[in-house]
Amino acid sequence: MIDFVLNKELEGYANEFGFSKSYNVNIINGKSFNEIIKAVNKSSDKLIIVNGYYRINSEILKIKKINILLDPESNVKKDSLHYRNSGLNQVSCKLAAKNKIAIGISFSNILEKGKERSDLIGRIMQNVRLCNKYKVKMILGSFARNKYELRGAKDLEAFGRVLG
Repeated sequence: MIDFVLNKELEGYANEFGFSKSYNVNIINGKSFNEIIKAVNKSSDKLIIVNGYYRINSEILKIKKINILLDPESNVKKDSLHYRNSGLNQVSCKLAAKNKIAIGISFSNILEKGKERSDLIGRIMQNVRLCNKYKVKMILGSFARNKYELRGAKDLEAFGRVLG
């Protein structure tokens, strides 16, 4: 099992937490599509991870250079009266499957949330159901910024089973 971390110092903890390997990754952030396109084109990384922004997720999934769309549900403000707004829908899942882009779930993002944690887990579970239905690959990683956000491989595996 492989884990992703956001700090170079945390790569050494991989064996202690039961991972065979750990990768230090850079995540591309942006609130507009143009910002993300520029950052993706400048990036020389083999693994390109873009942080999701719920208004432009479907546009982000059209970029074929991207490997992982991380936390598409992260910036959702409010749910609709009749459905949960999770940042993904059937159209974006079909795009992700067509362009071979995986949907990433960051465990550190879940740890950061306080009162909104239950809403976030509900949105993630909806995204997992959509990804399973449309055969989109999913990645669950710690994406830890410090050593206190690291979790063991078995813990993340169990949490993934709970999510579906």
